[in-house]
Amino acid sequence: MVDVARALAGLGAAFKNEIPEFRQRMQQEDIYNMKMADMETARQEAQAKREEERKKTFFQDVAVAKQYFDAGDFGSIADIARDRLEILTPMGVNTRDSQQMLQLADAARAGDTSAIQQLKNQLDMSYSVGQLYGVIPKPAERKGVVVGNNLIDPVTG
Repeated sequence: MVDVARALAGLGAAFKNEIPEFRQRMQQEDIYNMKMADMETARQEAQAKREEERKKTFFQDVAVAKQYFDAGDFGSIADIARDRLEILTPMGVNTRDSQQMLQLADAARAGDTSAIQQLKNQLDMSYSVGQLYGVIPKPAERKGVVVGNNLIDPVTG
């Protein structure tokens, strides 16, 4: 694609007999633009890396919160969510999941059975997504053993 402004500037430089200066200025602009593009690429890569780290820590926090849920410790789940909010809110990051987890954990701690079920659903769904991303390990596949004509589960017998 032709840069019309650059072409007109070159034409003007030719009329003024300033071609060497024009070439030098264009080279400097090109170098500057390449440096700016490199800096933007580096910024985007760093941002993507931070986003991946936030995702990873979210799923790790969900795995811990799920253990607290199984133990009925809704206060510790609220603490995890509150910590995430304190860290991420000043960064301008989307904290919707952490906010919802905090609200549900507080309501569950107050005995709201609907909130308990919603919190369980949120944790289960996030846990599954964490497994799909490979952050949370999937459980080992259990293979049955055929004894006679019966399939026997090695864990439950």
